[in-house]
Amino acid sequence: MVRRGRIVCQHNLDLQDDFSISQYTTYIGGNAVRTESEAFNKAYSIRGNDGHSIFYLLTPHYMEKLLALSDEIGKRLAMQFRRDGKLLLCISGLDLFEVQEAGSAAELQKQIEGEMDFLGKILETLEVPTQEQLEAKRR
Repeated sequence: MVRRGRIVCQHNLDLQDDFSISQYTTYIGGNAVRTESEAFNKAYSIRGNDGHSIFYLLTPHYMEKLLALSDEIGKRLAMQFRRDGKLLLCISGLDLFEVQEAGSAAELQKQIEGEMDFLGKILETLEVPTQEQLEAKRR
């Protein structure tokens, strides 16, 4: 589901607790988490109680991908990985599928195709599993 820069999808991680990764706010206190990457710590703030799950996801390669993604799209990101399998994703200034921007059906189709490609790139970078992968894991 996509609505005003907020996207709800599923992840396939086995989590003990929810955790958040954000460029919108700086988490401090007992459940703030820092990585070994100063560049990542400057760009993102992490909050959660399950350090094992956080660092299982935040490998050096994954952190590099997140840094490159936010630079490439020029927008701030926030993600919450929930233990119920939901991934909540917020992207600053993103309004997908706004019909009033298109002047004709052909322009609308081109706009939607471009937005789908854009969203697909983000979800691919975040390694969001496909429906087939989620179903295979449930078996």
